[in-house]
Amino acid sequence: FLLFRLFDVWKPWPVSALDRWKTGAGVVADDLAAGLWAAATYALLVHLLRAVPGCSPAAAFWCLELLP
Repeated sequence: FLLFRLFDVWKPWPVSALDRWKTGAGVVADDLAAGLWAAATYALLVHLLRAVPGCSPAAAFWCLELLP
């Protein structure tokens, strides 16, 4: 949720472009784009954490919270 809010407020491209649509579709499209940014960022973080030596699902608590 925090990543989604970050991208919804920060509005990187294409979220900012979609936010300029002043219709209901623009509101929905900008939220969907922010959600895609958040999902991609989360997937990248999980991928990078798996590369950290000693970070496995049975390792530290900070790994357990992010790894599925």
